[in-house]
Amino acid sequence: MLYYWAFMITRMTDKKAITILLFLQLLLFLVVQPGGNFPLNDDWAYSHSAIWLGEEGRIRLSHWIAPNIVPQTLLGGSLSMLFGFSFEFLRHLNQCISLLAALAAFALFRAGRLTPPHALVGCVVLIAMPSWSVLANSYMTDLYGLLFGLAAAALFLRALDRGSVSLVAAATVVVCIGMLQRQVLLV
Repeated sequence: MLYYWAFMITRMTDKKAITILLFLQLLLFLVVQPGGNFPLNDDWAYSHSAIWLGEEGRIRLSHWIAPNIVPQTLLGGSLSMLFGFSFEFLRHLNQCISLLAALAAFALFRAGRLTPPHALVGCVVLIAMPSWSVLANSYMTDLYGLLFGLAAAALFLRALDRGSVSLVAAATVVVCIGMLQRQVLLV
């Protein structure tokens, strides 16, 4: 049995590792099942901007919040205009963002030249973090910031590896968009 797993790990490709990662994330969503049209944590504060965008057609940020949340507002508000506002819908949107953040983490680990199984382990450690399931199943801003930060770091690493100016430019754009979500991405 141990030989079988050792063989499978040595034969693991990016595609297999990503499939396992996405399966684990979906399994997490099935276990948590964050249903119900009510806010969790600070969802009530962050969702105001999405509601205002849908109702007024303009970006307006709540005075209760510190992050900028412009990308989150644009995405949540635009989709709320199309499908109608609900806290449950915004939580499902954050579940999609958490999938993208996990993929961005995988891309960062691979850009750091980790093998697919080692990159998968790094991602599993990330999504096993106790706060991950809370953040992935609410409308909190943290995973949006993490998504932009990890994606930019992966692009910067690839740019350093390849000496590519276009990758530096792409990474810089991602950081700038990320700063519209969470100011700490500048660091």
